Amino acid sequence: MKEIYKVRKIEIDLYSSPVQESQLSIECEFGIIIEKEGVLFLETHIFDKELFDKIIVELKSIKILASAKMLSFSNIEIETSLMEISFISTNENKVSFLCYNYITIKDGNKYNTHSLEQKHSQDPSRLLRIDFWGLNLIIKSQHSSNLIVGDAPFEITFYTDKKSGITSAYFPCNYEVAHNELTEELFNIFRDSLIGYFSLINGARVQITKEYYNSFTRIYSYDKIENISYSSYLCGSIRVYDPDTSLFEFDNYVRWNNVLNINKFVQHLSTAQQVLSIVDRAFILILAFEGLCEKYQSLVDKERIPSQLVSKGSFQIIKKELLNILENHNEISTDVMKKLSDRICNLNSNKSSTNKFKLIIDDLNIEMTEKINTLFKKVRSTLVHEATLNEYEDYQLLSELIREIILRLINSKLERYSSFVDKMFKGESPNLSYNEYIIQKHIKIEDSLFVEYDRRFKYWIKQGK
Repeated sequence: MKEIYKVRKIEIDLYSSPVQESQLSIECEFGIIIEKEGVLFLETHIFDKELFDKIIVELKSIKILASAKMLSFSNIEIETSLMEISFISTNENKVSFLCYNYITIKDGNKYNTHSLEQKHSQDPSRLLRIDFWGLNLIIKSQHSSNLIVGDAPFEITFYTDKKSGITSAYFPCNYEVAHNELTEELFNIFRDSLIGYFSLINGARVQITKEYYNSFTRIYSYDKIENISYSSYLCGSIRVYDPDTSLFEFDNYVRWNNVLNINKFVQHLSTAQQVLSIVDRAFILILAFEGLCEKYQSLVDKERIPSQLVSKGSFQIIKKELLNILENHNEISTDVMKKLSDRICNLNSNKSSTNKFKLIIDDLNIEMTEKINTLFKKVRSTLVHEATLNEYEDYQLLSELIREIILRLINSKLERYSSFVDKMFKGESPNLSYNEYIIQKHIKIEDSLFVEYDRRFKYWIKQGK
């Protein structure tokens, strides 16, 4: 366990539900905020025996949630929005709370020394820096780029501390020219997308551990799981990431994540990467692939997906002929006859898993090679129905195929480092932005993230043709 803060003057509100008003308020004079493998806890002592006994009684009937406000011994305000009682010691009158989400440290302009020196008026919620956990990439020190979000650029600079190994992203402000300031409100729009985007490039899970704003800091509480394996499809074995000057593909990622929930499928990729059994890895990925294809198909204009293989009129003739043949076999029992008749009547249905696989493959100009076709028909069947995987190569292909689909959707120009000697994904990428893609592929969705010329942005840029 690592001690983060010693706190005093603690005010704790207890709830039976996050949406209900406080059922019980308690005050404490001393506590410790500790971190255990990424998870944050608040430990405090309640010396008022009557109050302590009251908490014990409440615990017998309900699951108690809590929030807290406190002061450190250096008079820094600290808040926790959601906690749960995790341990009670009746010998010491000690109560331990498990902190969810994050704690907020109201430490003022501690990290914005330039603003203080220059006496610039700053939004207290402007984001200055974020610290990443799990981002195991070689990024050119102090490499500056622009995150494009809603056609608006936000300058971002990467720095890796050699001693701790922590990679940080800084969001500097150019006080000489017009610039977009990244506030908490704007960051919350694409925060999860940023985690998913870097997890995809990293080839394993990435998380944000700290966020530094103008007037406060957030420390996140989550179970720290070490990455034991990384996909090198986007960074190679040397694990180098060289971002473009302007990351237009991130804008595409944010928009696609909003309608397709790409993060969910990147998370499945990251989870599978940490599993030791290759069969289990493949099983996770085949289910993720089906989910991705199903979600994509639901967005596509229904007119593009014919419900029948041949015209209704043609099938009526075919069906009649097949039923006549069936009726000539008197040796077939009535029950079997009914089952066969039903199957014949449903022969014209175009609903199959292969169709939804082929839809996204075709839209992204990925050639249906023999190996990919085998993956859909044979490998999928043995994985889903028998939980077996015959070839390690099939897992590799599945992993790279899901990644390639996401990369082509967001129009990524990043170099691929395939495990296969021969080029596995033939056919050129559509090379379309999000807006161009949904028009060309007749995808009917409403992008509600940004309105044109959002007043929260000072300027916009468009990718050149």
